[in-house]
Amino acid sequence: MFTTFQGSFVLSGHSIRNESFLKTVDSIRHQNLLEWECLLLLEECPTAEEVFVLGHHSPRFKIAEGDEWNLWQLIKSDVAIHVAAGTQLTSGALRLILSSIEPETLVVYGDSSGVIRPDWSPIRYLTDHYFGDVVAIVRPVADRFKCTRIPQPLSLGAQLSFRPTPEVIRLAQASTSQSNRLETINVVIPTAGFTAPGGKTDHPMVVELLDSLGNHENVSVTVVLDSRVFPNLRDELLSRQEISVVIFDGPFNFAKKCNVGASNFESDIVFFLNDDMTCLVPDWPTKVQAALSHDSVAAVGGLLLDRDGLVQCAGHANHPVPHLFGVGLDPLDPMNTHSLQTLRETSGLSGACFAVKRTAFEAVGGMCELLPNSYNDVDLGFKLMTSGWSLLYDPALKFVHLGSASRDPKVNEQESQLIGSRWGRYFDQDPYTP
Repeated sequence: MFTTFQGSFVLSGHSIRNESFLKTVDSIRHQNLLEWECLLLLEECPTAEEVFVLGHHSPRFKIAEGDEWNLWQLIKSDVAIHVAAGTQLTSGALRLILSSIEPETLVVYGDSSGVIRPDWSPIRYLTDHYFGDVVAIVRPVADRFKCTRIPQPLSLGAQLSFRPTPEVIRLAQASTSQSNRLETINVVIPTAGFTAPGGKTDHPMVVELLDSLGNHENVSVTVVLDSRVFPNLRDELLSRQEISVVIFDGPFNFAKKCNVGASNFESDIVFFLNDDMTCLVPDWPTKVQAALSHDSVAAVGGLLLDRDGLVQCAGHANHPVPHLFGVGLDPLDPMNTHSLQTLRETSGLSGACFAVKRTAFEAVGGMCELLPNSYNDVDLGFKLMTSGWSLLYDPALKFVHLGSASRDPKVNEQESQLIGSRWGRYFDQDPYTP
């Protein structure tokens, strides 16, 4: 494809008088190309003298005028390397880009020095244009649909970005197809009926959670209640007509409780919630339904906060091992916007807030009851992802989570060994680095 002409760069910036612009041009020249051209997309029109000087300096430069321009009529090659002015390409950037292009490739992007970008996540891209300062677009044809990330730096210096191209937006939209909206939700809450340590009331935590959820159409609630709870709590829960109570008799097994609760009521979506939670979003069902309307998505979880408003969990990350992401961060800090306030795919979800399509949950066998205390959510996430589905983190779905207030947080060594033997090959890597 690129045997006769390999270097069509598209350089966007404010003015050719900017010093950063010249640094970018120098880095293009250092790609060691015999044939190359550079299309300039400038916010400020250059003067006639500047155009003359630029043309005299190199006839390879062209200037695109106006907001409406047809990229593929103005460049010669079948690949356009978009570069933001101020960016300095690494010496082998073009070679890396061209070597990664396959017949179905439409988009190629990569890391920057000091910045590791997530793998292609079309749902995230629609709200967070995270590709950065170097993006290659292959001349579109009908059978090109692949987006490839190069796990090496393509640029040095300032981390800039520019407006998304129509090709990438169309690719993202085509990759986020939606089926009929899932309607019915069964909320499953395993509980032993404990009260919150240090709380302001003596009400059991599960009662506070139920009150915060409210009553919604198409939403059922199943409370999986230990048989050893105080009779007055059992009577109170049984008296609530809006919920279903399942008595669980046996040693503690969170995974088994979840499976029992999920089988209690037929629904499109099963939403597992810990009892030590408080919902902060009145319209939480619509957010769950919207996230799971995507064909490729199996499950969604939310932003869990501690009592001080700091992050208790914002999805999972797998580097170096699976763990809660974002613990202790301030979700209101602008520095955390991309990681905490962006709808995005994630490498795992906390079992404290795990909404999953029933068809996907049943297809992978539900929660593993050999993991009664820890890692049952990690195992479920990996089973869903390796079956071809995605997991979403939605910061608009917010809860306060006290974090293991109703159970012993100590991790069992046997559970650690089991999760490692099953999924250790995926540890120390995270395709959706926040």
